[in-house]
Amino acid sequence: MKYYRLLDDVNTSSRWFLGEIKLQNEWDIWKFIKVGDAPSENLSIETTQDGDRLDFTFSAFDVPIVNKRTADLFRAYPEVNLYPVTVNGESGDYYVFHLKKEIYCLDRDASIYEYDRSDSADSAYPQYKYIYRCKIDITKANNAVGFFRMGGYNAILCISDDVKKLLERNEITGIVFEEL
Repeated sequence: MKYYRLLDDVNTSSRWFLGEIKLQNEWDIWKFIKVGDAPSENLSIETTQDGDRLDFTFSAFDVPIVNKRTADLFRAYPEVNLYPVTVNGESGDYYVFHLKKEIYCLDRDASIYEYDRSDSADSAYPQYKYIYRCKIDITKANNAVGFFRMGGYNAILCISDDVKKLLERNEITGIVFEEL
């Protein structure tokens, strides 16, 4: 099975860019990147640059935002949470895309990375400061289907080949794929 990293297609001409998510009662934007619970009420976001709206895009801090058409494709995946978000004061069309699953599957021999200062090569579940080149160890991915975050470095959003084909078949705009 092949896996891919979802990346924002910043080279799409005349596209919009989104700022950071505003939360009504708290401010912890990282809850949308990390696996686990995330705030789900009264979310809003503003554009930092007007332009063509995309089906799938990343806001500030790489928080994924999807439109209703894309969200409808993802509802069948149990690892996906979709939280309504108001964009420029308009509600109903966009969602924060949040994942509940992470897999520690980095191929440490084929990847280039730095450990977080508190971790080392001896750790079974290391935390990474940064991953410069990411390759997946297929044996650790365990034939995962759907979506997951890279364990130890949740900024990387991974998809299986079937999701890539679904996105391509539906001509979802705003993203590019990097094979892992």
